[in-house]
Amino acid sequence: MFKKSIAVLIAAMLLAAFPVSFCFADETESAAEPGIQPMIIGVVSVMPRIIFNGNIAQCDIIMPVDVSKIDKAKMTVKLQKKSGNGYTTVKTWRDQDIGIDAWNCIVFQKSYAVSSHGTYKLYVDGKVYKGSKQVDAFIVESAERVY
Repeated sequence: MFKKSIAVLIAAMLLAAFPVSFCFADETESAAEPGIQPMIIGVVSVMPRIIFNGNIAQCDIIMPVDVSKIDKAKMTVKLQKKSGNGYTTVKTWRDQDIGIDAWNCIVFQKSYAVSSHGTYKLYVDGKVYKGSKQVDAFIVESAERVY
């Protein structure tokens, strides 16, 4: 009984510390809620994030992948600012063609100087490839960050 309680407590702490969950592949058609990760063939997870250093938004996406199934990704990344009940795009990086690094990850890193305070998020629309063949597609959003 004690071991089972400890295991449940550890699992709850891990879920709180790493709020990443998976959904079925057919849910990749629409934008996932922040923290919900689409299940993509050959992709372990998609981790978009924004970190502010003054007015500079450091926009990162890290995707650990199975190199036997994927060798590159093509993404359009939008930095968006909350406006009323929706978002407006303040910066777009279109069709970023990204290969796999030495750690079997696809890594996107860009910086952008935002001009005003507010709530921001990243919106990522991507496709993954093996050679010239598209293997899968995904849409994911980061958690909101306030500047």
